[in-house]
Amino acid sequence: MGIARYALSAVFLLLSAGAAAGNKCDPLWDKPAPPQHIIAMNQHAADMVLALDAGPQMLGVSYIDDSAEALKSGRYHGIPVFSAKYPATEKLIASGADFVVAGFSSAFMASMGGQDDLQRAGIGSYLMAFACERQAYSGFD
Repeated sequence: MGIARYALSAVFLLLSAGAAAGNKCDPLWDKPAPPQHIIAMNQHAADMVLALDAGPQMLGVSYIDDSAEALKSGRYHGIPVFSAKYPATEKLIASGADFVVAGFSSAFMASMGGQDDLQRAGIGSYLMAFACERQAYSGFD
């Protein structure tokens, strides 16, 4: 097992440490091992997963923003394009994915199922930290 795989394992184990339902910004992963069937809901989320050397674990990527070739060929860096836009929750559940990662909170809108529905189906999820809603700092004098 290479250093990148150890890094991926460490990342996903750290994600599992604070898992809590209901808060989009908390990772929802409660399994003892790293994910094996990942879907990235955005191109930049796919880039992060690929940078962690987890390409072999990726089932697909959705919402390709700037790669016409990927949309034409149906593959993004060798990963199948799962959906041109955000897929329906039913499609995610039927895919066999065990983990969904997103870079924009819109990927987990409640109207599309949301993270709670994925968790109920046994699918972990993670919203990248920069996409989390934060309270505005109001400590200025």
